[in-house]
Parts: sequence; C-alpha cells; structure tokens
Amino acid sequence: MVGDFGDYATMIVKRLGDRVQHWMTLNEISSMTYGCYGINKKMKGAPSIALTSKKEFNNVIHNALLAHGTACQAIRAASPQKCFVAAAENFSSFVPVIETPENIEAARLAFIRDERNGGIIMPILTGNYPEKWLEDADRSVPDIQSGDMKLIGQPLDELGFNCYSGMYVQAADSKKGYKVLNFSKNYPKGNMHWLNIVPESIYWGVRMVNDAAGQKKLPIFISENGYADGVDANPDGYVEDVDRIFYYRGYLAQLLRAVNDGYPVTGYFPWSLMDNFEWNEGYSKRFGMIHVNYETLKRTPKLSYYWYQQVIKNLKVM
Repeated sequence: MVGDFGDYATMIVKRLGDRVQHWMTLNEISSMTYGCYGINKKMKGAPSIALTSKKEFNNVIHNALLAHGTACQAIRAASPQKCFVAAAENFSSFVPVIETPENIEAARLAFIRDERNGGIIMPILTGNYPEKWLEDADRSVPDIQSGDMKLIGQPLDELGFNCYSGMYVQAADSKKGYKVLNFSKNYPKGNMHWLNIVPESIYWGVRMVNDAAGQKKLPIFISENGYADGVDANPDGYVEDVDRIFYYRGYLAQLLRAVNDGYPVTGYFPWSLMDNFEWNEGYSKRFGMIHVNYETLKRTPKLSYYWYQQVIKNLKVM
C-alpha cells in the first residue's frame, strides 16, 4: 500500500502539478489510526478494524508514515514546477498551566513523549521516534526496516497544524517530569465531547514545533481550526453563533502572539466555510460559518461569517 500511495501521488501531481504548487501528503494520521483501528475492538470511524495488539496498531501508523515519506518523494519527482510539500496533522498541544520555566519545560517534555506526537509528528519532523516514546512503547515498537526512518523524515517545505483543543500540564516530581491536568466538568467546551476550549493550544503547538522538534525555520500554517455550533438555526437558517466568535477570537489572538514572538506562521484556514459531513458524527455537528439546509441546500451566512469578514477586511482580530 505504501508503493500504491506513491503511485497515486505521482498520478495526481502529473495531472495537476502545472496548476497546483502546494501539496499535503496526508491529513491527520492520528485521526485515521486512533479513530479507526481498535485493539480487540472496533472503533467508530471507518474502516473500523479490530487489531490484535498494540504492536500491530503501531505498525499501521508506521506504514502511514512510510506512505507520507513516499508521497513527499513522489510529489517532488512528478511536479513540473517548483512545489511545496507539507503534511497536515492534529498533533497534541500541551500548554503550561502557569508560564514558569519549569512548566514550559514540562510542556516540551510532554510534547515529545506523548503517545500520538512521539509516534507521528516527531518522526515526521525529526526522522526518529523519540527515545522516551520508544521506552514507553517497549515491546509494541513497530517493525522498523533499514531506510524507513530516512524515508519518513523527508524534509518538509511547510507544516499544516489542525488545532482545535489542547491540554494543560505542569512540572511534576516524577519519572516523566510532567503531569497532564484534568478538565473539570464545568470547563468550557464546544459542541463536541472532545472540544475543550484551550486558546493557548494554538500558540504552544506552533512554538513546540520549534522548541521540542527543533524545526526553528519550518513555515507553519493552521490548516484547520474550528468550533461546532452550540445553538440551532432560526427558521430562515440564520445562526447567532456568538460562541463560535468567542472561540475564534481567543485562538486568533494566541496565533497573533506566535507571529509577534517571531514563529514562522504563514497562514490560517478556519474550519469550515460551510456545514458539512463530520467524520464520526455525520450531519449532526455543524462546523461551518455558513449554515447549510441539508434538504434544500440553501446556504445562509451565520453571525461568525460577518465577524470573520471584518477580521479579513481590517487585518486584525475584532
């Protein structure tokens, strides 16, 4: 399948490469593995395959990483013009609960050692699985063949960061050196069970690509950032989504902080323009700035649409 994916990338780039310069190899390896492949059980997301062991699961991820690396090579070989190759990943963002040096270091350690980050974004960015991640994986370390890590660690021209939420950490007198804090039942949350509102996560996610993965000059763009509706549409389709404006205002302010601190942020894409099919939730969750009536397909801009319009027009967080 790794070779097949390289052939697919070659075919696409040969046909579209005269018009497309910016490419992303894979979107959210984390979601398409952790959300779809269970161990001794089926997960909710397609293809909903039950694996037999954690090692088998890590081999699935390893093969996805090999597909990413193969696609990087294929895109560059097939493109008829100068191109820019990226990956888009919803890597975990860890926020120091109080920004002291020891808690900032805790966030760095957590970023590297996190099960998902250590097994996906770190090898993509560094060409290696982190030592502490390998230690935690123990007998579940994937089967690594000669040349695998060099292929996985293909240099990127850009990195897409899909950011929705994050976790707070603090320094701890423990083997790991950090503690991930729990959210209380009253912590502000979007209309998804996992969508804890952590605006600082977008800043620290960008920063840790620099501080934890050592990619100090790699351009980063926010490939996804968004919020599911918490209120229903009026009969005419209009949605007064003040909660979404609150969410975007907080996250964009933190992204601006990253820009002002000198991190190489090059772009931002809100998720999403219109309500659409949500992977595990079907049409029941709406992330769009434009409401879609799924029966008539009528499209109605929401309040957040007009807010974001002003952000773009004035080049500032309103």
